[in-house]
Amino acid sequence: MVSQLKVNEIIKQSGSSITIGEAGDTVSGPFTNTPAFYATLSSNISDFTANQYNTIVFDSERWDTNSDYNNSTGIFTPSVAGKYFCYAQAKMGNFGDGGGSKFMTLAFFWNGTSTQTGQTNIEANGETTIIASNIITFNGSTDNIQVRGYQNDGAGTRFVVGGHGGSAGAYTFFHAYRIIGA
Repeated sequence: MVSQLKVNEIIKQSGSSITIGEAGDTVSGPFTNTPAFYATLSSNISDFTANQYNTIVFDSERWDTNSDYNNSTGIFTPSVAGKYFCYAQAKMGNFGDGGGSKFMTLAFFWNGTSTQTGQTNIEANGETTIIASNIITFNGSTDNIQVRGYQNDGAGTRFVVGGHGGSAGAYTFFHAYRIIGA
C-alpha cells in the first residue's frame, strides 16, 4: 500500500492539470462534471395528444451551470464535448380504464431522432410515472437533446403533471451532467 505522502509525491495538481509520476505525464482538465442542469415542469401540460410524440418543455430551471438548457424550447445543447448522463421523469394523469395495450413512452430525442425510451403500462383511472436514462455523447457545439412523451390512450384529455409533491420534490423533471473521465 502506498502511503499518503508517497501519493502526494507521485500525483501533483496545479490548476486544471495533474502531473503523474516523475516522468511528468500530464492529464489536462477541467475536472468537473459540468455543464450540468436540472429543470422541472412548473404546471400541468393539458391535452397531451395521443398516438404521437409530444415535446415536454421543462420550464423551470433549478440550476444550469453553463446556460446550456433552453427552458423555452426544452432543448439541452451542451457547450463542452463529452459523455453525459441524461435522466428524465414524467408523471402523466387522467387515464381511462388502463386495460389492454394502453401505454406511455418517455423518450430522449438526440438531434431530432429518438435514442432511448422508457415505457410503462397505464394504470386504470389514474396516474403513472415513467423514467428514461441514457449516457449520450455530445460534440460540444451542435448536438442536442430534448424529452418527448407518447401515450396511446386517446379517450379524453391526458396531461403531464407539473408542480411539486411537497417534500417529495418535482413530479416531472429533466437533468443531465457531463461524466468526467469517460
